[in-house]
Amino acid sequence: MDTSYDFEFLNERIAERYNPYQEGEYIVIQTWSSNVRLVPLHRGFDYREAKQFCEFENLGSDYNHYSLRIVYQGKLHHIGYDGAPTIKSREQDWKVAADYLQAHYDRSSDGEIEVCNCSYPFFWKFKTYINQHGEGADKLIPVTCLMDDHSREIDNCPNCNARLIEEEEEDTWEEAPDTCKGCKYYSENYFMPCAVHPYGADDDICPDYSM
Repeated sequence: MDTSYDFEFLNERIAERYNPYQEGEYIVIQTWSSNVRLVPLHRGFDYREAKQFCEFENLGSDYNHYSLRIVYQGKLHHIGYDGAPTIKSREQDWKVAADYLQAHYDRSSDGEIEVCNCSYPFFWKFKTYINQHGEGADKLIPVTCLMDDHSREIDNCPNCNARLIEEEEEDTWEEAPDTCKGCKYYSENYFMPCAVHPYGADDDICPDYSM
């Protein structure tokens, strides 16, 4: 039985979004987008038409930015003054694995997909660490979520090398000083690691050390 979703494909602009991109095709996309999937607004093989469409979209928008790309050797590329491909674009048609998409849209799931400024999607998931007291603690870490590269822990974006984890987050998980290892007063709280000596012990041997 047909649904309202099925009838949407009768609209050419909606249907063409799901067709594979073809070699030499010009595509106008929304750049600096936080969408999980690529957002194409225009597709075609006429360079002048695509360029004019892109210019009009940018003139009419105060909040979004649109750019023209060409499909070359299966990847999106920037375009030279003559409409020919130049360097490979950071924006690509990333294929996210189904399990990660499902977890992203599942409201009961703790993990979610985030999109780097360059357009690369990655997934935040919880990982359990064991501290020096043998206690488990959870921390959010970024992992890859593409169909051909998923579940790999990353610190930097594989596409543009941008840092994904803030330095202060990592400091929270630095190893305890030798003076504090095993002490019941020490914790991995970044702002106050020790309940007795919040700024650290004065000497190499702490007088308040206790197992």
